[in-house]
Amino acid sequence: MTFNPVIPFPLLIPLAVLVVAGGAWLAWRSNARTSGRLRVGLTILRALALSAFALILCNPGNWQPLADTARKVWAVVVDSSASMQTPDGTDGSRWQSAVNIADEINTIAEKRDADVEFAVFDRTLVPQESFDQLSAQQSDGDGSDLVTACGDLISRISARGDELGGVIALTDGRQTVRTDPAGVALRARAEGIPVHGVLIGGDWEQSDLEISSPRRLVVAFSGQKVQLSALVQNHGLGNIRATVELVDAEGRVVDTTNAILGNDASQVISFTIEAPENSTEFTIRAPKMEGERVDSNNAETVRVSLIDTKTRIFIAEGAPYWDSKFLAQLLRQQPHITVNSVYRISDERYFRIDSGDAGPTESSADVFPNTADELGAYDVIILGKGAEHFLTSERIALLREFVSQKGGAVLFSRGKAYAGKWEALEPLEPVLWGGNTGGEMHFEPSRDGEVAGLFGQALPGSGDAIWESLPTLKDARQVDSIKPFTRVLAYGTTNAGGGSGGKVPLLLVRRYGQGAVGLVNADGLWKWDFFPEARELGNMYLEFWSQLTQWLVSYAEFLPGEDYALNLSATKVESGTPINLRAGYRGPEENAPTTMQARATRSGGEAQTIGLGTALDTTGRTIWRGSFEPTTAGFWMVQLVDAEGQAVGPEVALSVTSPPDEFTEVAADPEFLARLTSATGGRLLTASEATSVIDELMKPMEAGSRDAGSIWNPLWARWWVPILLMIPLAGEWWLRRRNGLL
Repeated sequence: MTFNPVIPFPLLIPLAVLVVAGGAWLAWRSNARTSGRLRVGLTILRALALSAFALILCNPGNWQPLADTARKVWAVVVDSSASMQTPDGTDGSRWQSAVNIADEINTIAEKRDADVEFAVFDRTLVPQESFDQLSAQQSDGDGSDLVTACGDLISRISARGDELGGVIALTDGRQTVRTDPAGVALRARAEGIPVHGVLIGGDWEQSDLEISSPRRLVVAFSGQKVQLSALVQNHGLGNIRATVELVDAEGRVVDTTNAILGNDASQVISFTIEAPENSTEFTIRAPKMEGERVDSNNAETVRVSLIDTKTRIFIAEGAPYWDSKFLAQLLRQQPHITVNSVYRISDERYFRIDSGDAGPTESSADVFPNTADELGAYDVIILGKGAEHFLTSERIALLREFVSQKGGAVLFSRGKAYAGKWEALEPLEPVLWGGNTGGEMHFEPSRDGEVAGLFGQALPGSGDAIWESLPTLKDARQVDSIKPFTRVLAYGTTNAGGGSGGKVPLLLVRRYGQGAVGLVNADGLWKWDFFPEARELGNMYLEFWSQLTQWLVSYAEFLPGEDYALNLSATKVESGTPINLRAGYRGPEENAPTTMQARATRSGGEAQTIGLGTALDTTGRTIWRGSFEPTTAGFWMVQLVDAEGQAVGPEVALSVTSPPDEFTEVAADPEFLARLTSATGGRLLTASEATSVIDELMKPMEAGSRDAGSIWNPLWARWWVPILLMIPLAGEWWLRRRNGLL
């Protein structure tokens, strides 16, 4: 016998003691005129009656399980998509392994006298009348959608009034149809229907040649040499020689090269062409290799977007040296760059040289831009040493606004631009400075520099021997810490004493509002152009600075000469994936458009108009936001358009791929299956443990706790209990009446 008190025992027991003791005391007081033996008897009878009522409040009884007369149905669904043809150990294929496990489940159900129904699924659910019918099926479906299959199964069995005990899914876990599992999982959980997943198969190394390019949009000037690069990867094809072609928009082969790859190796291939007269697309492709099952990733489209405005650069150098002299001369020679440069000779002498035919001039004024409009005439501000001779607190405030709100770029070309400490300029710098560094060091691109698209594409990658062959750099300063949103694109490395030496961040870039700040933390790059042995390696000095300045401008939000900017939340997605757009404007506020829209155009196909809504950024300036969902795979270009549909601002490239099919990637996906089973209250099982666990699950259900379908059976709800309660009360009444106390 157990108790289920009406109120918790810690409160009930003191209350019961108080009531019984109080009632007995009152009975003793009320019977004061009676004889001693009668007085004791009446008090005992009163105490017994009150004790019986206290015992009822303790609610003695037991839990009794509800009778469960309904038979529960177990559903077994087997994945019949084409990926189940993948070989799987001794059973031949994943499909055969799943059928074998289904056969064992059928045997367990017969032993347990459990009701089991079978079904197969690919994109849809197909119920099977028996296991024999299931075993005769083929795994040839062109997609797999376990989520929808579970939802349909629950609906079918519930509609006919049966109770579903659980779903057992035999699958490799690949959900190739884009379906949100949240709704089905919530319903299954609410109805107490767990989905147990049996994972069939594992990792699978598929033979494949893949071509990819992180730079699908290359901004260039007409007549400029342009390098189009792509990463060629060999996945399990053995040693191969792949012919890689560069094809123009009309399908003509522009250039050809060979990629010689070992097994599971990769190689960056590049084509150098002269920028076309108009923006156009090129495709880097390779033929289907022997052993490949799919070749949809054997090509990558790259767009060369032409701009006709020049990059405008202002150089301020307070301590002229070879680096600053060579840099200014180099940039002035570039046809797509205009340069205004000023050098401090002494406190009252400044030397200015601009692009064009005009000769150098000397003045007593530093001619650094003094207003927001004067700064806005440039795309990049390059600061050498001695910046304290040019910058005031007011100019620094303008410079920060120029970067954060106008999308400009600042490049510290010779490390720390000032002596001592300068709190006003520090917020703009990408690092917190430490002490000086002693020795010389080699320039070494980082992995982040390759991911950012500067090295390995515009410039040689980190593994290229040219970096070790170039003259060393010097005067790099130690960095105490790197600020958030800063990327280290290259390091300076030393080989002290034949060891590995140390590394110092040498080239860094940081997004700052709508613009960008770059830092070259060294001197001595001029030697890359001056020494004959360096020139024999190619004009790396020219390539480095011209590519860096152009890349830095593109890293900022606005391109040279553009008042509009457009950014996408992603540049490569599967079809059906929403893309968020963000547009900015840095022109005069009075000319800012009241409405803005964008147009997405697929190469050789349809176009979509995208409405944009207004919002405010962190600086209070108007921006536009919107989204669209490309439904067709291909190469898309997105561009801002005005109310009349005329294009404004630069283009942005978007690569849309088809969703993975049954042969694109056949490795099992335990992560998805684990999420689905966990969300429904089920378990993820391996093929080896499946039958033993399912045998346990199909055991006849035993009565559980009260929360699992039991009711309370109180002891006092019997016919004889009131009689027992009335005995002491009736006895007290009889004694009182007999002795004349009533």
